Amino acid sequence: MFSALGRFAVRRRRWIVTGALVLVAVCGAWGTGVFGRLGGGAGFDDRSESVHADGLLAGPLGRYATDLVVLYESDTLTVDDARFAGPVQQAVSAVPRADILRIDSFWSTHSDRFVSTDRHATYVGVQLTSSDDQQRVKDFRKIKDDFRVEGLTVRFGGSTAMTDQVNRRTLLDLGLAEALSVPLLLILLVLVLEPATMRLLGKWAWWSPAPLARWWERYGTRERGGQPPSSGHPLTPAPSDSTASPARV
Repeated sequence: MFSALGRFAVRRRRWIVTGALVLVAVCGAWGTGVFGRLGGGAGFDDRSESVHADGLLAGPLGRYATDLVVLYESDTLTVDDARFAGPVQQAVSAVPRADILRIDSFWSTHSDRFVSTDRHATYVGVQLTSSDDQQRVKDFRKIKDDFRVEGLTVRFGGSTAMTDQVNRRTLLDLGLAEALSVPLLLILLVLVLEPATMRLLGKWAWWSPAPLARWWERYGTRERGGQPPSSGHPLTPAPSDSTASPARV
């Protein structure tokens, strides 16, 4: 299969090299257009009722949403215990308010809706000032560690925390995809483009700059009896098997 692919690449070398260059140019120009189209929330349908309602709330009525939910939980302490309530209230009050519009908690509202039925957990609702979801993610990352309390289990939820997790997961998946696809792409380039390009270049495919030729002459590996590349000149192709003297039996 590989020999047939190599013969095809040599026969169609001009078309293959030209097509590869054109494809790279077209894809490069076309791909730059995604930066203005992609972003957080790009998968939502602008005609849906939820998007329309969110626009109304963010418009004349003003945006009122809980962007971040911070859950505090303990296996042994309840929210009524000072060892639970004190550190949580202290941590929440110390969070920088520059990017925060509103913070609601059990101690600020005195509502049991913020407390679990066994009273071993409570949550704090946070609304951030920015109306852009990606900016809210950046603001969340800046204040995330300020909500932590030693001795309690702290978890983060809400749309902003979810968006942050999606962004991180997507970044890891893209890195994995690139790590797998690049070696496969290089193999295809070697199998298809390299023979076509070397056929077009002829003996100039073996040209090397003078510094590289000197380095190869000193450190490079070569076949037994082989000669190092000439500085600044293409190598003279070795004679083919058809011109070699026949061996005597």
